[in-house]
Amino acid sequence: MESVFLNKNLCCGCGVCGQLCPTDAIRMNPDQNGFFYPLIDPNKCVDCGSCSASCSFGRPLQPSRKQSVYAAKLEDVEERMKSQSGGVFFALAKKILSEGGVVYGAGMADDLTVRHMRAETLAELETLRMSKYVQSDMNGIFTKIGEDLQLNKQVLFSGTPCQIDAFNSFTKNKNIDTSNYYSIDLICFGVASPKLYDDYLNYTQQRYSKIPLEKFIFRDKLSNGWHGCVEKIIFSKTGENIYYSTIYANIFFSLVGHRASCFSCPYAKTERCSDITIGDFWGIEEAIPDFWDETGVSAIIINTSKGEVLFHDLSGLLVRESNIADCSKKQKCLTGGFDAPRDYDAFWRDYHRYGFEYVSRKYGKNDWRHKVLRKLKYAIKKTLILFFPAQLIYKIKHGIKKLRRQG
Repeated sequence: MESVFLNKNLCCGCGVCGQLCPTDAIRMNPDQNGFFYPLIDPNKCVDCGSCSASCSFGRPLQPSRKQSVYAAKLEDVEERMKSQSGGVFFALAKKILSEGGVVYGAGMADDLTVRHMRAETLAELETLRMSKYVQSDMNGIFTKIGEDLQLNKQVLFSGTPCQIDAFNSFTKNKNIDTSNYYSIDLICFGVASPKLYDDYLNYTQQRYSKIPLEKFIFRDKLSNGWHGCVEKIIFSKTGENIYYSTIYANIFFSLVGHRASCFSCPYAKTERCSDITIGDFWGIEEAIPDFWDETGVSAIIINTSKGEVLFHDLSGLLVRESNIADCSKKQKCLTGGFDAPRDYDAFWRDYHRYGFEYVSRKYGKNDWRHKVLRKLKYAIKKTLILFFPAQLIYKIKHGIKKLRRQG
């Protein structure tokens, strides 16, 4: 077996090459960092070139027509709290399910691994909600979506831009009718290693409880608000053993555990490859102050006429019109993306040499000084909330950050 790609900056791990290979010569295999890359079996390969022809990563995107931009949130606050931002994905998915369609998105399996799953009921849809800050397993998912489309089912597929563009390539190569197909791509911050995530879960299990880990929430709004990045760790179905952490979030948002291709992402711009783009509307308190809400507000970019029809047919949403400038102002994922951090290579060397616990302290701010500081910040925040509105606290905090950057 040998790798199809020598340059890992050019492979996003979507797996479309393997799912289109006519001789089943390609399988996705994890490298030492836990990211999946295609491997080719020379005994099966017939040099047809379908793998390179199907790869869409890095190819120019077609310019979108005039985009429509909105801020939106579910009217039902209880339902909104079950989503990561304003709950627009749930509204779109619920609409498709109500018409007998199916929804595909990143879900969390019973073993807490993150993989793309199929939902045809509201109960199955629940696991697709909330953000998952790790690369999802896409094994065989394009084939399943294609089968549903060939059965004339309505299909909604949600994923990162590279995953959406990969399926666009899949449908063209398979000549699949996409008239019943709707796509949602995310304003993506990049993806972290599944191996790193798995090591974190094992570390958490050993650190906190002998009871098996039952549920993991990457960013818990209930404990720390929409803008917070606190993980919620639950060790029992009754919710008796609950712990909170920021270790994984600190590593994720420092970018050191990201896939190499995320730093050369061709999708980090306002031109999109989907019908609808969704994400957090960061900066809503400046763009539309009276629409700000600490329970979450979604940014929606409508890229196609099909997406426009689907969005305007929704019910149960509070919606305000916006523009691409306000929507992208605080989203580097729409304005060029990120460079690899200077300690990126050092992180992976430390990880392989010393293990997860070591990098959790060095890069995840998991030493005693940061623990004391976190507890102090939490106590101050809880005290302020008793006396001041949450929006005022948020504005003061970010005003201080702005002054620090300027000074």
